[in-house]
Amino acid sequence: MFLTLTAKTAVRRGHPEWMSSRRTHVLRYRNLMRFPLLALISSILVCAAFGQNTTNTAAKTPKDPRELLAAARPAYDFDDASLKPWHLKGKYQLFDENGKPGEEGKYEYWWTAPGVYRSTWSRPGGMRTEWHTADGKTMSVASGRRILAMERELRSFLVSAVPDVSKIPSNEADIEKDELKLGNLTLPCAEVKTRKQKEGSQLPIPDIGAGEYCFDSPGIYLRVRRITTREYVEFDHLMRAQEHVIAGEITRSFERRTMFKFTLEGITHIDRADPAMTPTTDAALSADDVGQTTMAVTKRLLNTVPPIYPLRAKIDRVTGTVLMDVLIGRDGRVGDVVVVASSSPLLSPAARDAVAQWKYSPYVVDGQPLEVVARVRIIFSMPGRPGE
Repeated sequence: MFLTLTAKTAVRRGHPEWMSSRRTHVLRYRNLMRFPLLALISSILVCAAFGQNTTNTAAKTPKDPRELLAAARPAYDFDDASLKPWHLKGKYQLFDENGKPGEEGKYEYWWTAPGVYRSTWSRPGGMRTEWHTADGKTMSVASGRRILAMERELRSFLVSAVPDVSKIPSNEADIEKDELKLGNLTLPCAEVKTRKQKEGSQLPIPDIGAGEYCFDSPGIYLRVRRITTREYVEFDHLMRAQEHVIAGEITRSFERRTMFKFTLEGITHIDRADPAMTPTTDAALSADDVGQTTMAVTKRLLNTVPPIYPLRAKIDRVTGTVLMDVLIGRDGRVGDVVVVASSSPLLSPAARDAVAQWKYSPYVVDGQPLEVVARVRIIFSMPGRPGE
């Protein structure tokens, strides 16, 4: 779900909401499959939420990749109408493009009915709240420095981690079988691959994340999602909330460096008429979720400026990828570019300078142009040394 351009040449003991499980095992691996030096802590469903005495039920793992996603999906669907209204909160750590710890933030999420929820992100100098209302609109209020797409994508990793295969058109994407080897353990994976359009573009599908989904068993629990060959998300300290599965810890990494880490602190029941669900008077109409707006602005890209390969990077034959978070203004011009991850600091300035000159047609909702964010990926490669 990126715009891509290539430049060539745990849980606290004693907490009343959680209950420890007897079955936990730890497994570490390095340089296996597509995840170099990734250390995966495989904790099998360690807790239960809302005071329920839930247990881990073994489930037969389907061999067909589409059936695998379909079997896992119900346990990860937190927009299920059978759920009682609930609220979660947690904290997260941002890391800079070199993998060094940056700002810390807090995230809260409220849900009362299908399609009706609220998210709030806050960190020093910046805050954003989004309400998704019963009439299908998104209202938001923000202050200070903007909240990045990477922070806003946390919601989907928590409450919709496994895609709904019924929403994946057979003529727009393929679902293929794959596997992830962890020493003596092999995790089955389903890879969602969007097909290229006639003009050569590869557009994302609404609410569907392309990449690999790899599961642990018994129980068919999502452990790793590979977004690209260099970027992946780990789901650890799995817990149950109202018979659904949620990760107590989520780590997003690029190459060998951590980009983002979230820790769940608690989940509680709320009243369906919780006042937190009512947008404040200063809330304004906003764009939809980050994934959907990324897809929409991909189609609205009017003009690109290719990056100039840095001379020093050429001499040193440095290749790689630069990931950026881009703010697109109401006039379609790029107003802010933040590098969130990079293979080399030699490549970052050139990528940022190029994308800052891109132009889009405005993103319009109900006749009103809105600011939106998009994720952009620039790949630097040269003969004999591919960047991706």
